[in-house]
Amino acid sequence: MFFCKSKIEQIKNSHQREIKTLKQENKELKDEIARLYSLENEREPVSSLSGKEEVVELLISKDYSDGIQFLKSNVAYFLSLLKNLNGLSIEINDDIGKIKTDAGKLTDDIGKVQKSSSELNNVSGALSSSVDSITEIINLIKD
Repeated sequence: MFFCKSKIEQIKNSHQREIKTLKQENKELKDEIARLYSLENEREPVSSLSGKEEVVELLISKDYSDGIQFLKSNVAYFLSLLKNLNGLSIEINDDIGKIKTDAGKLTDDIGKVQKSSSELNNVSGALSSSVDSITEIINLIKD
């Protein structure tokens, strides 16, 4: 019985450490998102341009003498964002898998505790019955 309690406590502590780690990662991700939003806000949106002339003007202005280079830099920027998102997605899926595994173990341990409790209840019932029988025998002997 004590083994199950210590096992549950151990799993609980493990989950608390993992939650603390995930909270830290969540904070770091929020900071990264805020940084990315600030970078995004610094860029001039291309969607505000309405005509071909404005696009050409944007490519030529701001020292973007080579429009291809401008497009390459934007594509590279978005590809790096996608790689970061993909990496985060993989990490989150791995963490979810670990949590599912730990939850399965916890469920199994709870089942064992329930089984032990049921067995203990049966044993205590049998013990109570035996004590009652002994008490009756003692009372018969006294009489």
